[in-house]
Formats: sequence, structure tokens, C-alpha cells
Amino acid sequence: SFAEAVPAALRDRIDALLGPGVVAAEAMLLDAATVKSADELADARHATWIAEQGYLRMLEILRPGIREYELAGDLLCHMKTLGSPDNFFLMSAAQHNQAVRSPGRRIIERGDIVLAEITPVYNNQFSQICRTVVLGPPTDIVRERFALLQTAMAAGQKAAKAGSSVAAAAAAMNGVITEAGFGNYCRPPYMRVRGHGLGNVSSQPGDIGEDNPMTLQSGMVFVMHPNQYFPDSGYLLCGEPVVIGDQGALALSTSSAQLDQVKA
Repeated sequence: SFAEAVPAALRDRIDALLGPGVVAAEAMLLDAATVKSADELADARHATWIAEQGYLRMLEILRPGIREYELAGDLLCHMKTLGSPDNFFLMSAAQHNQAVRSPGRRIIERGDIVLAEITPVYNNQFSQICRTVVLGPPTDIVRERFALLQTAMAAGQKAAKAGSSVAAAAAAMNGVITEAGFGNYCRPPYMRVRGHGLGNVSSQPGDIGEDNPMTLQSGMVFVMHPNQYFPDSGYLLCGEPVVIGDQGALALSTSSAQLDQVKA
């Protein structure tokens, strides 16, 4: 908020100039920009395309022996050439991931599950895709758990229609995972939220969780991701940017998340 972002001394000067009765009104701006304009939606689609191109580049160059930060650096440079000046990027690898994190010095090995949360910006509009790739053949357990996330994603997209609530969409995703016997993992520290806003002006509808009662509106854009830790497979990523419509949430990506494999 304005009160939190502005230093106290500057805030006192503003209060002195404007007089008593000044109240924070950033909520008006956030609410007014909740639904994306046609131009903003086009920018979100283009940012999504950049993210997908970055992931395709990752599949091309991923190999045993490369360090996480080397892979990340190549992807960031590649996406800059496509028009994204900035990118919030998480990418990590392990045989059994506890979560996704910032890339480090770890050398990627055969059998690693590589997680990538790719969030480029285009014309100040962010987008995000969440992807999982295995360096070598995935185990049956990893295949089964990833398929569960795909089912949860589909349930969330169906529930996230205009007029329904954010909470209902999150509950639909949690319900799939709970029904499979992993309800105890549908809360921190095993997962945080099932998605979040993708703003330039507004980050509405905020976090996608069962405690968010906000009503979804046609034209809202956010990332939906039932990313999840499982005790037998580790943490897996599966998520797409979506736009809300009357029939549900439509992915902005050209292809949905798959459990990809790179030969090692």
C-alpha cells in the first residue's frame, strides 16, 4: 500500500501539504484495473508466448553437467532477445525437490526433476508458466502425481468462471488432490497458493486460495497453478496463465503443461 511503500518522513510532508482527512485510495485504482483491457490482454498473450519460447529453449539446451545458474542465464538472455526486459525466474533441480527456488550452483544430473517458473514481462504486463521436465525417463510415481496435477488444473479452470469465487476455484483444485489422499499436503509448508494475480496496474484477484472470497469477473487474468509437494515424488510444477470467461478459465498458453522428458 501507499502507507507501507512511502518513507515516514515523506509521508509526513505529504500530509502537511494536503491537510487533514487524506486517506489511501489505491484500492480504487486496483479495482478499476481488475479487468484487463484488450491491449493488456494482448500483451499478456505475448508475454506468455515469450515464456513458452523460453521453456522450449530450456528443453533444447538442458543436459547433465550444466549448472542451474548457467541454464537460467541462457534462458534469461534468450527471452530478452524476444522483447522481455525483465523476468521473475525460479528454476531448480533435484532428484526429489522440496520446492522450487532460485537457480544456484548445483550441477544438474541424470534423473533430476527440473522445475521452472518462468515469468516474463512485456509492455509492463507479466505472465507466468510453471513447467516440470525430467532429465531421463520419469518414474511411474512421478507420472501419476503429475497427471493428478493436470486433473486438478482442469478442475480449477472449470470452476473459475465469471460470477464464481476465487475460493471455489481453489477448492476445486484442492479437492482433486485431497480425494487422491494428499489433503494434508494442501497447506503450507507443502504448498502456498493455487495461483495469483498478474498485474501491471492491478494484481487482482490476489492469491488463489480458499480464504479469498473475491468474485471472478470476465476478463480477469491470473496464473493458476496447482503446484504441489508429494512425499513420494517431491515437488512438481503445473500451471498456466488464464483469462476468466463465462464458461471457465481459458489458458493463454498455446499448449498446456506436460511432464516433459529430455534424453540423458
